Amino acid sequence: MKFSENRRIAWLVLVVCVVVTVVGFGGGGIRNECAGAKAAFYDGGGDAYFSLDSYINRRVEYAGKLAALAQANGLDSALVQALDDAASRSRDAQDVNEKLLANRDMADAADKLYALIAADKSVNETDKRDAKLLYADLTDAAGKMKNDAYFREAERYNAVLEGFPASLLSKLFGLERLEVVL
Repeated sequence: MKFSENRRIAWLVLVVCVVVTVVGFGGGGIRNECAGAKAAFYDGGGDAYFSLDSYINRRVEYAGKLAALAQANGLDSALVQALDDAASRSRDAQDVNEKLLANRDMADAADKLYALIAADKSVNETDKRDAKLLYADLTDAAGKMKNDAYFREAERYNAVLEGFPASLLSKLFGLERLEVVL
């Protein structure tokens, strides 16, 4: 019996080739998509002046100053602590998803704290003006961040990850969706 006439061996060779191709080359392509999105996050992309990572780090500075201003005026320590905690998590995050989720929490806490500062009658006008400028810097950075190349890259990666066989390979290679929240 010739090798070319043995159907069992032919099917086995075909299955092995398909598995090796999908696992070997498919996983690499998915990892490359993920790496491209993460590179856009850390290094910037397109015509961005700063990377998304840099914008978030700048927002951490503004949030720290806003929290210090509120604390100096004796305002709600729970809100100050929430902003400090979110800023610390954002600064110390080791992962893109962690950093984006902490940034969102930081923005929410800054919104609440700024509203409190603006409404509090015991805060003098100079501090209110400083708080307004810090809050404007925080929100201005968010406006610039919305159009960052990372979000396009992450959406493309997430779309690839949802397709077949990538959805199966993602579990095999431990790949997760990338956050696209601000």
